[in-house]
Amino acid sequence: MTPQAIIDSIMSNYSRSQSPEKPVPTHVEVTIQDIIELSVLSNSVTVDFWFSAIWHDPRLSFGHLDPCRYNLSFDDNFEKLLWSPNVCIVNSKKSVIHASPRANVLLMILTNGTVWLNYRMRAQAPCEMDLSLFPIDRPKCQLVFESYSFNTATVNINWLETPVTLPNTTLSATEYYLSDVQTFRHTEDYKAGEWYRLTAEFSFQRRYGFYVLQMYLPCYTCVILSMLGFCIDVKALPARIILLVNSLMSATYQFGSIISSLPPVSYIKG
Repeated sequence: MTPQAIIDSIMSNYSRSQSPEKPVPTHVEVTIQDIIELSVLSNSVTVDFWFSAIWHDPRLSFGHLDPCRYNLSFDDNFEKLLWSPNVCIVNSKKSVIHASPRANVLLMILTNGTVWLNYRMRAQAPCEMDLSLFPIDRPKCQLVFESYSFNTATVNINWLETPVTLPNTTLSATEYYLSDVQTFRHTEDYKAGEWYRLTAEFSFQRRYGFYVLQMYLPCYTCVILSMLGFCIDVKALPARIILLVNSLMSATYQFGSIISSLPPVSYIKG
């Protein structure tokens, strides 16, 4: 059978308003492509990644129609015709699906009715930052996934066996490196019921070599040079004043450069 004939057959009595079963087991997987930016000013991380949701809908099985065909692939247009668990990122500040040139969406249906929906997207997610140990702070950022339309009675979402896959290349956010990734699953209570929630937590560590060489070391040098004023004769006031004032101005400038790159917080930064 041709792909169009298979589609016409399985969609003849299909209704996207009805779930295939209750609850529908749905598995989620994330593949990180790149971490573009981690900003301390906006307390957020910008990530490029592939996001996959997998579930089983026996109404879409077509093995009995064409045993020689193993899968069918579609774009985002066909996805609008099918029932979907509608798993989304509920904590994102901003998220977009890449379009190069068309929307980067892959929908694949296997012979037994298993559906694999994959998006290539960019999301900006919030981070938890404590700058009291700056520049050796370790921010943590989270991507939180949840079915936006269905509670635990309709959709049972969980991580795949390998929930998060990391890239082998260097991340674009070169000021940090990714030190750890943890995944969690719990239920969240709303007025409309109980929802399953999946959390991927990324722990980062700042590369502090730049701050030691470009900021802290010059500050320490200025302080040490200012102490040479005590070795100058007491009667040489102009030399002592010039040395002390220059050291003070240099230290103030370096301190201001550090503060300008950090957000205003109500505690003492490192």
